[in-house]
Amino acid sequence: MNNKRIAVLASVIGVLSLVVQLVPQIFVNRWIGNGSPSWLPTFGTLGQTALVYTNGTKVIGLLFMMVLAVGFGYYVGQRIALRREYQRFLGAVAAGTLIPFVIAYGVTVLYDLFSGGALGVETVFFPLVSLLGLFVPVSLVVTVAAFAGAAFAHIPKTESDLTSSQHAT
Repeated sequence: MNNKRIAVLASVIGVLSLVVQLVPQIFVNRWIGNGSPSWLPTFGTLGQTALVYTNGTKVIGLLFMMVLAVGFGYYVGQRIALRREYQRFLGAVAAGTLIPFVIAYGVTVLYDLFSGGALGVETVFFPLVSLLGLFVPVSLVVTVAAFAGAAFAHIPKTESDLTSSQHAT
C-alpha cells in the first residue's frame, strides 16, 4: 500500500482527533466566561457542568480516536505484507499524525505574531506545550490503535483460515 496514502489517512484521523479534543475545550472556555447556553443541561454549578462536559468529551474523543485508528489499521492490515510493511506503516502513521500538530502550531504562532504579540515565551513556548499535551495522547493512541487494527486483520476468522495459515508457514 502507498505510504503517502497511509500518511494522508493518518493525517485525516489526526485532524479529526485534534478537532474532537479541542472543540469541546473551546466551548467550555466560552461557557465559563459567558455562562452555559440555556438549551444545555446543567449539573449543579457552572464549574461542575464544565467538569462533566470536559471529561465526557475527553472519553468520547478518546473512544472516537480508538475506533477510527483501529478501523484504519484493520483496513491497512488487510492490504499489506507483514514485517517490512509494518515498519513502513509505523513511519507513515507517525508522520501522518504529526502533520496536523505542526500545522496547528505554526498557525497558532503566526496568529499570535500577527495579532501584535512579540516572539517570546507566550507566543512560542506555551502553544508548543499545549500542542504537545495533545500530540502525545493523540499520536500515541492513533499509532497503537492503528497497529492493533492491522493485527486484527491477520487473526484467523474461521477454523479453516487457522488451519490454512498454519500450513502456509
